[in-house]
Amino acid sequence: MFIFRRLVPIVCVVLFAGVLAAAERTYSGVVDKVDTKTRAVLLKDFKEVKESKDGKEPKGKVATYYLTDKVELTDDKGNKIDVKDAQKLEGKEVTVTLNEAVKNNKIEATIVAIKIGKPDEKRAGKGEEKTAKRDAKREDKKDAAMSKNDPSKANKPSDYTVVSADAAKGEIAVEAGASKLTIKVDANTKFIGPRGGDRGEGVAAMTAEDNKDLLTAGYKIKVVMEKGKVKEIHLPYANSLKDKDK
Repeated sequence: MFIFRRLVPIVCVVLFAGVLAAAERTYSGVVDKVDTKTRAVLLKDFKEVKESKDGKEPKGKVATYYLTDKVELTDDKGNKIDVKDAQKLEGKEVTVTLNEAVKNNKIEATIVAIKIGKPDEKRAGKGEEKTAKRDAKREDKKDAAMSKNDPSKANKPSDYTVVSADAAKGEIAVEAGASKLTIKVDANTKFIGPRGGDRGEGVAAMTAEDNKDLLTAGYKIKVVMEKGKVKEIHLPYANSLKDKDK
């Protein structure tokens, strides 16, 4: 009994090592020839359809697979093609779906479906476009959300009091109520005067003669954030701090 218990895990490992889970993959290629007798399909420029990490198109190869009655053949309009009429595929650019499984340390692949036409790039493109739009909407929602703990997430002007400014780092330390944070000025940050005039852009505007004194401790500024970055900094009147002290 002891020996049997010790052997059971080993037997199971051997059995499961022989056949691993199958997976479907999509390939593209051109049908060079179809042998109606053997049902062999010769494909050229055969390559897997997947996103390239280096931006280079994968090299195609020549491959031969065999049709069965279970293989689904369709034309470019989605109409089914009988396996007996598989010669209609010759010379056509096709999309091939393979079922790949590892058996006895070897990859065995069988054809699941062949469709005339290129992989649905337009559909994939629309999917990517939808994803980009969805991500943009999420960013806009984040920017639009007013947070008491972190007012910098708002995409409309938020009031701050300047604590200090460091032009060398392009940073302005501010506070809003109990919240203290540091905002980062980049090359696209616009500085706007109290009457709406242009006061420059980027870190250079922080050291401009008309602006630097208005970024010292105590002055009130308004900041507009967009997608997590400082879009605009609205400067106060030069005498606003003096009027407050009176």
